[in-house]
Amino acid sequence: LEPGRNRAPQRDPDETSRRCQQRRLHEELTANVALANAILNIPLNPGFSSLNLAQAVLLTCYSWLSAANPFSGAPVESDLGETAPATRGDVENLLKHLEDELDTAGFFRSPDQKPTTLRNIRNFFFRSGITQQDARTMHGIFSCLTGKKSWK
Repeated sequence: LEPGRNRAPQRDPDETSRRCQQRRLHEELTANVALANAILNIPLNPGFSSLNLAQAVLLTCYSWLSAANPFSGAPVESDLGETAPATRGDVENLLKHLEDELDTAGFFRSPDQKPTTLRNIRNFFFRSGITQQDARTMHGIFSCLTGKKSWK
């Protein structure tokens, strides 16, 4: 064997620390974006694509108030039938029910898998725009699959 051949490459401790911090910040940002009801994209000059919070708020408010009538939302066509869109609370309650049942069934094989999987499920339900009836139906499906008559 040649000396040093089986050794791991030397890494700068400061670089390793920076990478860990960047990864942690990216994970926090991803988690925060997953909780957002909407994401606003502001097209900027590629040569200067940085805004501070005050500039972003000012630009957003100006654009919104420059609209013909910002207080009358655009008419939205939907075929919801006799039910209303599910509230954030309805969806959070549904997600809690699903998480409890998945925990009980042993779905999460590793603790590291759970947050990412729950974020993906959360995104699915919030992006799909479910109705109150959809939420009640899903509660019924979960209860039927688990053999429970009701959930909490």
